[in-house]
Amino acid sequence: MKLKIAILLFFIVLFIAQEQSVTALRITGKWDRNSNWSYLTKFCFKKTPKTYGNFSWFFQTSNHLSLSFYDDDSKSWEAVYKSKLDCEKKRDKSIAKRDVTSTVFDYERFEDITRDRYWYFALSDCSAKSMSVTDMDIHIWNPVLGSANQEFSCENQGILTLIIIFFVFFLLLGAILGHQLWKIHKNGDIHTYLRIYAIAYFFQILAIIFTLGHYTAYANNGKGSVGVLVFGELLFIVAQILMMLMLIFIGQGWTISHRTIHYPKMIIGFSVLIAFLDIFLMIAAYVVFDEGSQYIAIEAVPGVILLIVRIFITFVFGYFIRKSYMIETNAKKKRFYKFFGIVALFWFIWIPFFGLVGLGIPKYVRPKVINGMFWTCDFLMFTFLLMSFHERFSKGIFFMKADDYLPQDDLNVHDETWSNVKEEQNKIIESESSSESSSESSSSSKGNENENENENENENENENENENENENVEN
Repeated sequence: MKLKIAILLFFIVLFIAQEQSVTALRITGKWDRNSNWSYLTKFCFKKTPKTYGNFSWFFQTSNHLSLSFYDDDSKSWEAVYKSKLDCEKKRDKSIAKRDVTSTVFDYERFEDITRDRYWYFALSDCSAKSMSVTDMDIHIWNPVLGSANQEFSCENQGILTLIIIFFVFFLLLGAILGHQLWKIHKNGDIHTYLRIYAIAYFFQILAIIFTLGHYTAYANNGKGSVGVLVFGELLFIVAQILMMLMLIFIGQGWTISHRTIHYPKMIIGFSVLIAFLDIFLMIAAYVVFDEGSQYIAIEAVPGVILLIVRIFITFVFGYFIRKSYMIETNAKKKRFYKFFGIVALFWFIWIPFFGLVGLGIPKYVRPKVINGMFWTCDFLMFTFLLMSFHERFSKGIFFMKADDYLPQDDLNVHDETWSNVKEEQNKIIESESSSESSSESSSSSKGNENENENENENENENENENENENENVEN
């Protein structure tokens, strides 16, 4: 029953996200608002020394509407949006406005030779309390930059090429993974880490495929499929959670130094919390978050909480990997913990770091730059782990079979006593040394007893010989 409810809620989210088509360059359908002035959409035009940005629109309405144009200057859109100005004053602060009456089709060109610039568009009817458009078709595109880029606002131009590059890289990684799985399966059982890795990779490559499908359609029609994009982002979250759990287990030394997973409830709890915050932030970006503002979704309350939780889980991983390094006595494993800890800590910190760095990146390139950094970090982590699981590097580190002996299996390692593992090791070493010394002392005492017995036997033999000589003399 719970699974059915979860599936139903999932498809409801997809449907809601699919309906939020105002984020696309091509806006079609009905449009209704219970106010006399409302944000419509925004678009970032490239600076155009020779060509023009293009904006065409078609409206069918019974209202007498006005289409207002604002740029990203502080005296334009920022002075109007979310302000307490009335409809007339908001409309007066626009850079330009066009009347929309009955059925109208029109066309506008934008030219700016100084820099890339966001333009914001709003509809208003100051003589009424609400607005209604029975049908509309708005199409905005950049100067001719090739069919793959002209439909994109300038902050997303090039993102399709970026996704194709990472898709090819992950396909090559998948080919190596498939060969490795086939080879290991022929020779024996596949390790649990490699199974988790394969599942995480499967969700990751599916996420890239769905994202690529959305942006390919977006490049063709200016709309894409937001529902497909949302599904891809959900798959990406699943891959991230699986990757995080695997890194924490390795950091604890599971199947490397011992067979015990420490603090499982805490780890599962934080994983569920991070997944919930990721999903909530994703939904907020499409449904709740105000696209007309100058901020990004990571600056909202769920985004701030997510950053804090990510930083905390990074410290938790750092604590685990340090403990594993300290209690390990094998030199090869200590080197592995050290190198692995450095690489994995970088992966754990990428969301807080890139999230904070993203605030300083110009908004005209921010989405593609941050996405590029995210995908690069993920690809490097997937590559590093696949190399670590290769038999050439994993031999003597990861114990692949259930009956393999682990040096710390003799220790009574539990959540309460994990911090005292080093002391238990010392006790075991001391007990072994004391038993050896006691065995040596017992063997030496036995040797002394044997020597005394031999001396007594010699004395008895001498006495017998003397008695025999005396008897011979008397005779």
